[in-house]
Amino acid sequence: MESRRIRRALIPAAGNGTRMGAMTRAIPKELLPLVDRPALDWIITECLEAGVAEIAIITSEYKKPIFQRHLHGYFPEITFTYIIQESANGLGGAILCGEQWAGTDAFLVLLPDDLVLNENISLKLTENYEENGRSVISLSQSPEELLENYGVAAVQIPDVGQVIVTDLVEKPRRGSAPSNFSVNGRYLLTSDIWAALKSPNNFQLGEIQLTPALATVAKSSGLFGVETTGIRCDLGNPPSWLRSNNLFARSLVNSPEGIK
Repeated sequence: MESRRIRRALIPAAGNGTRMGAMTRAIPKELLPLVDRPALDWIITECLEAGVAEIAIITSEYKKPIFQRHLHGYFPEITFTYIIQESANGLGGAILCGEQWAGTDAFLVLLPDDLVLNENISLKLTENYEENGRSVISLSQSPEELLENYGVAAVQIPDVGQVIVTDLVEKPRRGSAPSNFSVNGRYLLTSDIWAALKSPNNFQLGEIQLTPALATVAKSSGLFGVETTGIRCDLGNPPSWLRSNNLFARSLVNSPEGIK
């Protein structure tokens, strides 16, 4: 049987981080600290624990040398590739920048704004892929009043622990969400995603949208979901970034290893 081991991961990191205010004028948001290390380092550690050996960072001309300086000599187990996203055309556009790099291989996508405390989501996605051989995304059960902020999946749950995604809706109007399962920034995608991203239906408001592309994959070749049980941390705005620092600090203080 063909090996389903996942060796590649893609990190979209070309944005300006405007929601983080003046801080990101001095430093990329991906390098803002989360307790004792930059947020990007937590993301890369998650990749390492999931067995990844190659990471493509989708970035801008301005941020590329900053990432190169930061990562030079760190994480010797990882081969880094830096790919320039020429225009700000959405998350789908950022992922599409990695088509030549990934080719026909399946690969992880990790959004650096999203971390889950006390759980390696990337590892859970790779385990699901090894079993099913299909694209799989990370899902959290969210309160109804928050669903309008996320992509939301329509799901079938044929057995305990098994989630099949049948459709997705981006930021549904309140009361119209197909479930309470929201997408939370971790994806494992097969090469089916390339054609789906290139569909004209996914180009909206000047951006290439990921959610309708995932809906296309769900309806054509199949899409699984993995439910997260850890604490979801959003690093995309100052209040939630501060909350995440507090949560991570408490976790590290209470862990056997402590803060290193």
